[in-house]
Amino acid sequence: MIDKMKGNVQKTTVYIQPDIKDYSVISFDKGKEIIVKGEEASFAVYEKLKQLVNHDFPYRKPKLKLISDSILVSDIEVNEMKNFTSTYVKGKLRFKPGSLITYTKLQNGINNINGTQNFNAITYALQPLGNAEQLVLNLKENDTKTQLKLGLHYDGLYKSAVLANITQKNLLIKNDNSSLDLIIGDNFRYNFNYYVDNGYNISFGFKSSLNQFDRSISQTIQVAKKWTKNFH
Repeated sequence: MIDKMKGNVQKTTVYIQPDIKDYSVISFDKGKEIIVKGEEASFAVYEKLKQLVNHDFPYRKPKLKLISDSILVSDIEVNEMKNFTSTYVKGKLRFKPGSLITYTKLQNGINNINGTQNFNAITYALQPLGNAEQLVLNLKENDTKTQLKLGLHYDGLYKSAVLANITQKNLLIKNDNSSLDLIIGDNFRYNFNYYVDNGYNISFGFKSSLNQFDRSISQTIQVAKKWTKNFH
C-alpha cells in the first residue's frame, strides 16, 4: 500500500504534504491545529495551484437547489404475493394514493410494514409519474407462519397451569391472523382471536374465550337481637 502511494506521489502535479508528524490517529482534540497545518501547506504552493486554473472557464460554485421535504404520491404499486394483498400493505403504510406526505412519514410507513414481521425483505423506490411520484414496493414474504410459545403460571386464584400460545398466519384466507391461548391446569381457560386485516377496506374478525375457576367461599351470618321495652 505504501509503495503504491509513493508511485502516485510521483504522478501528482502538485503534492501537498502538511507537517503533521507530531499528530496521530487519536489526536481528536487537535483537530483545529491539524486544519491549520493543512492550510499552511496549501498556501505554500498557492502559485502553482493558480497555474492550474482555466481562466477562460473559471469555476463557479453552483447554486443550491431547494428540495421540498414533501412528496405527492399519486400511485402505490405492490408486487403480487401469495399470502397478502396490496390493500393490506397499503393499510400498513398509513397513507393513501394521492397523499402529500413527508419523507419522515414515508419512512414511518415502511417501518410499520417491517414491524408486522410478515416480510423478510422490503425494497422501495420513488419513480416520477407526471407531476407526482409513484411508490413501488417489492416485498419478500416470511415463510414462518406458525409460532408456538410455552410457559408456566401459578397464582392463588387460578392455581397452577401450563400456558400455550399458538399463532397462525393465513389460516383460512389472505391477510388473516389467528391466535389461541390455552391455559391447562386446575382451572381450564382459553382465548381465541381471529382477524382479517384488509387495510383501508373493511376488516373483520371474532373472538371467543372461556374463563372459569372453582373456589370455596366462606360466609359468616351475624344475627342481632333488638330488645324494646315500653314504659307506661
